[in-house]
Parts: sequence; structure tokens; C-alpha cells
Amino acid sequence: MVNPMWLSLILRFVLVVLVQLAILNHLHLSLYIHPVFYLFFVIKMPLSLPKWVQLLMGFSLGLTLDIFEGSPGIHSAAAVFIAFVRPYLASFLSPGRDMGPAPEPSVNQFGMQWFATFSFVLLLLHHFSLYFLEEFSFAGFFSSILRMILSTLFSLLLVLLTEYLLYRPRN
Repeated sequence: MVNPMWLSLILRFVLVVLVQLAILNHLHLSLYIHPVFYLFFVIKMPLSLPKWVQLLMGFSLGLTLDIFEGSPGIHSAAAVFIAFVRPYLASFLSPGRDMGPAPEPSVNQFGMQWFATFSFVLLLLHHFSLYFLEEFSFAGFFSSILRMILSTLFSLLLVLLTEYLLYRPRN
């Protein structure tokens, strides 16, 4: 029998990839805004998962996007970087708090300020690594910074909206 947590993770993986590839990659808001929703999967992975599992899941997610978008591994590198930073960021944002067998990060579990900060930092780091790996030079430095900031803010809006719509607050 399949563990419900793994079933939930697999379903979420498939859904974020479908939303990213079928909808968001075809949404042309501007030259500087590229919404990234697939990181919702990495953000919401349970904190109790072993680090190697988190890295493997990040790599699998990035590789899936690289395959479908025909990119040379930039999504894989950026997603693995975020999966690597994630547990350290969670500990940094929660000093003295025992993460223990904490479920996935959520507004219910940690509060809106914590979740928004956690998501914002991960999205910002992801976009920074993604755009500079894509550009691979400092020639378009300022346009990359603008793309990074605008895409991060739009992606954060998508993540927070999804968190709010799918995960009801406790009473």
C-alpha cells in the first residue's frame, strides 16, 4: 500500500508540472515576467524528508522541466540549489524551534509571515540562479535583475494565492 504522503507528493509533482508547462509557459505577461509555479512543489515538501530525498526530488522536477522546455539543465541546477538551501533556510527562519517531524511548510503550521518569507527567499534565490545560468554573463546584468525581481514577485503571488485557496486556515 502506498503511503498517503508519497501519493500526495506524486500528485502535486504532476500538477505543478502540468500547470507550468500547459498554462504558465504560454502566458506572456511581459518580457520581464516569467511566472514560475513549479517551485510550489519544492516549497511544500515535508521538512522531515531526508536531505538526499529533497535533492533528488528537486533534480527530478528540474529535469522534467528541462526535458519539456529543451533547456540545457538550468532548471535542474536551480531546483537542486533550492532543495539544498531549503532546510537551512527553514532552520534560520525558525531559531530555537524544533522542526521535528514537521509536516510540509504551510501558513497553518508556521504562519503567513514565515511562509511568505520562506517562499520569497527561495523564489528569489531560484530566479537569481536560473537567470544568471541562462544569461551566463554580466552583459545583461540589469535586465536580469529586473526579470529576477518581477518574476519573483509574480511567482510569490501565485504561491501565496495557491496556498490560501488550497490549504484552509485552522479555526
